[in-house]
Amino acid sequence: MAKTLGQQDTKPQIRPTHEEIAKRAYELFEQSGRKPGRDMENWLTAEAQLLKAPNVQARPSNAVKSIAKPSYQQPVARQA
Repeated sequence: MAKTLGQQDTKPQIRPTHEEIAKRAYELFEQSGRKPGRDMENWLTAEAQLLKAPNVQARPSNAVKSIAKPSYQQPVARQA
């Protein structure tokens, strides 16, 4: 049955955490050969993939382990 305006799903939508998205985005970065300049693309792809994952469930706030955040800094130009 199609949803009409005002109807809500019975299941609450649980969004992935910042850390989960960062981890998946870094995996995508590595899979692409560590190509720079795709930070936003990797982030949005990771977020979309995690939102579509059927196993996204509610989790206690202390269940997510801290991970190292990827560094997307541009190389510094050397001065002569």
